[in-house]
Amino acid sequence: MAPAAGISVSTFYQHASGKSQVLRDILNRGAQGLLYVTAEALAPVHAPPQILDTLIDSYIRLATEDARALAQATIGVVTDISQNPALRERPGVTRDLAALAHAMVLPTALIGG
Repeated sequence: MAPAAGISVSTFYQHASGKSQVLRDILNRGAQGLLYVTAEALAPVHAPPQILDTLIDSYIRLATEDARALAQATIGVVTDISQNPALRERPGVTRDLAALAHAMVLPTALIGG
């Protein structure tokens, strides 16, 4: 991640305490983006039926974008793990990767958690 951004790993960790903080910051930024996009979409709308339609349309657009991002993140995690020779050789890695992918894309209630 750090080399892709053009910085060293040590410089990266001067700004972030770890991957979980980075993920938290990304999620917070996403929430801010959601509020911005919603406010922008609602700015020219004043009638209640149009407000509802705009909110629904905005939510659907964002949900499909989120679904695409989630799928890409899942593919990225599975790919990264499968390219690590030590992890790739683990017994049951295929089963574990399938379980991980399911856990990433399915709500907990659907997988019995």
